[in-house]
This record gives sequence, C-alpha cells and structure tokens, in this order.
Amino acid sequence: MIYHFCTFFDHRYLTKGLALHQSLRQHCPQFQLWILCFDKPCYEVLAKLGLPDIRLITQEEFERGDEGLLKAKQIRSLAEYYFTSKPSLPWFILNRHPEVDLITYLDADLFFFSSPAPIYQAMQNHSVALVGHRFSPELLNMQIYGLYNAGWVAFRRDSQGLASLQWWRERCLEWCYDRVENDRFADQKYLEYLPKLFPGVIALPHKGVNLARWNIKNYTIRQVGNQFWVDEQLLIFYHFHGVAEVEEGNYAANLEEHQFTGAVRSMFIQYFQILNALKRQLAPLLPSISTGQSVRGQDIPATTWSSPASPPILSKSQENLWPNWGPQPSPPPPQTTNISLLLVQPAIMQLYQANRMEEAIAMLEAPLKKQPDYASIHNDLGVLLFGNDQRRSEAVFHFEQAVLLNPNEIGFLKNLASVYEVLGRIGEAIQLFETILKRWPNDEEALKKLSGYSVR
Repeated sequence: MIYHFCTFFDHRYLTKGLALHQSLRQHCPQFQLWILCFDKPCYEVLAKLGLPDIRLITQEEFERGDEGLLKAKQIRSLAEYYFTSKPSLPWFILNRHPEVDLITYLDADLFFFSSPAPIYQAMQNHSVALVGHRFSPELLNMQIYGLYNAGWVAFRRDSQGLASLQWWRERCLEWCYDRVENDRFADQKYLEYLPKLFPGVIALPHKGVNLARWNIKNYTIRQVGNQFWVDEQLLIFYHFHGVAEVEEGNYAANLEEHQFTGAVRSMFIQYFQILNALKRQLAPLLPSISTGQSVRGQDIPATTWSSPASPPILSKSQENLWPNWGPQPSPPPPQTTNISLLLVQPAIMQLYQANRMEEAIAMLEAPLKKQPDYASIHNDLGVLLFGNDQRRSEAVFHFEQAVLLNPNEIGFLKNLASVYEVLGRIGEAIQLFETILKRWPNDEEALKKLSGYSVR
C-alpha cells in the first residue's frame, strides 16, 4: 500500500518539514508526500534537494482558478490564510490525481517514531479519520479550540469522504480566523461537526497517535531500545507543537520542566538533533534558515512569484551535501559522546573547545542540582571531568549515573566501557560491550573491542 500524505509550509518550517519527511522515510516502506510550498525560497530549496517520495506544489499552481480561496486570502492574516488552505490542499490533490484513493493531511511539525499502519487498519471501513486532542484534566479549558486536532486528518475518495472534505473546505472559505467566535476557531473547531453530519467518520483511539503537550500527562511514556511506548501502545507520531529555536542552537521543548525527563527527554533530544543537523545541511542553500519561526500575527506578503520552468539542478559542489535518507533497518541511537547538552547548549561546546573547563563544568552542574535525573548532563559532566586526573572518580560516578538513568542509550554505554578500559577495569568493560552487542548485534565498535580481547 502506498500512503499518500500532504503538508504545507514556507521557508520558516523547512527543517521541521524535512524532519517529517525523514521520519516517514524511516517508517513507511512506500509513501508519497505532497508539499505545498508557500514561498519561493521553500520551493527552490526543495527542488534543489530533489528528495525521493516528494511531490512539490507551488503556491501559484495551488491557487490558480480557485476564486473562493483567492477571495478569502484578501481578508486573512498569513497564519489565517494557512489555516484556510488546509482543507483545500487535500481537495486539490484528490481533484487532480485520480490515483490517490486516500489522502492524509499532516502538520509539518509531526514526527513519526513507528509505522502508521495501525492507523489505516483502524480506518479500513471508514471514510474520514480524525484525532482527538485528549486533553489532560488540567487543560480541559482548551476544548474551546476544538475536541479534534487539525494537525492530522485523513479523507478517502468516496462519497462521504469527498462530501465531508468539501463541507470543511467551504466553511473555512467562509470564516477562518485565529480567534474563538460563535463556537468556531480557525480551521479546527469545524471538525467537531463531521461525525454529526457524515457517516463513516472515526476518531482514532490509539494512544500513540498525536501524542503532544496537551495530552502527554495522561500516559506513562517508556523507552525500550529504539522504540517509545505510550502506556501499552507503541508511539506512532508525536506532535512537536510549539517547539522552536529560541536562540542559535538552543531549543524550547514547550513542556513543563518536570515533564522533560526520561523517555520524553530522549524523544525530544532525538528531534532536536535532527533539526540541528538539518539546519546545518540547509545553510549553504538558505543561510537565514530558522527552526520554527511563527507566522502568527504577520500579514500576507504583497509579492508574488512563479515557479521556474524546470527545477534547478543541484550543482556539483552540492551533490554530497545531503545525506542518504533511504529506508534504514532499525539503526542504533546516535553514537556521539555528548548526546544532548553539547548540542542543545553550544556555549558549553565553545567553552570546552577553548579549554575553559571549569566554566563549562559549572554551566552543567547548575541544572543538575535542579534535575539530578538528567542522564545526559551526567554524561557530559563525565566527559569534562575525566580529563582532570584529580577528578576522575567524580567523572566515573557521572558516567555510571548516566547509564543507570538511561541504560538504552548506546553512547552512554560506550563512554562508560571506554572509561573502565582506561582505568584497567577490563572485566567490567567487556560486560558492557557484551550488553551493547545483545541490543545492537551489528555495532562495529563493540565487535572490534570484544574481538581484540578474545585475541589477547
């Protein structure tokens, strides 16, 4: 089965949109992602990259001949126009591509952690699928914005699917503003009417669908190997709503501090790492890229643009710029020494490179006093302290704490094993490398280490 997805964004959300694509490449064997590019830089960068499984739509092509959409555009802010366009995008695709039997709209800040197949199994006998916000008790007042979240909506090409999509589109053309008014809010509140007006609408019951800040307190989040679990169900995708780069390399998780621990923290760190890597890779093509800049409150730009006759060709100097994003067989976690803070807080890396160790150590010790269960802070402190012969015992303690708090992070396990090697505690190092191979049988470093010890 080929999954057909669609999304839209402008250059401000390029990294998030590309992270979404990367997660689909990881977890969907066959899919097509239609991307509506809401400005010229967005289209040009994506055209240059020439990524697989992507179909680009220019704003000009999307709007051409749609008088209702163009009329609404004249009286909406930029964010409101994006809201207005949401049902028009799957409508556009279904009307022009008869091969698409089922289309799913995705917000660009979604990220998949496992296969979406259970979603479509649940939707098998339905025409429309919605996802509830499932607000946690203290956030029930947010129901005024809608019981369902418009970040994920699916429509089948049948009479009920097309009728419900057309109804939603017409309502958004009539009224779609960034405020609550007369039981309406943007594009989202209208979704509550679909189950009442049309048969064949399902609200997906899966806990691992659309996990987000507004419902995460309802569940226990666990990490087992490379997978995340929401109570007893596998996490399919997380909605990283409100995640933004607040300053260069420093990301806001849009969660309460006490929630940002354990498996949740590990999940966010993975996402932060991907955003940061994508930003670096995009820099030669779009130097001013930012991660998640909001468009709310902005007017629609007066300038218009046309798509080029053919996509720009990637120059020879850029051919090796982009990573291979083909499907990968369950890769191990990143094998870096410092998993989070040397990425999330680059000031620490700068101090480290300048050999200003005491300042870097102090910068890590301060948050650790508030959150002593941050495994990655323990790991980073171990890295900084181990270079000082007088403080090696402290370093070992922090490396051990990192493994104790997060035994599923391969980087922490390797660091501790290497420390044991340096200290002559070979038996303990071998045990750790054996543990690594049980979980990641093809890890080359662990295989090489154990092979060397067997030769001795």
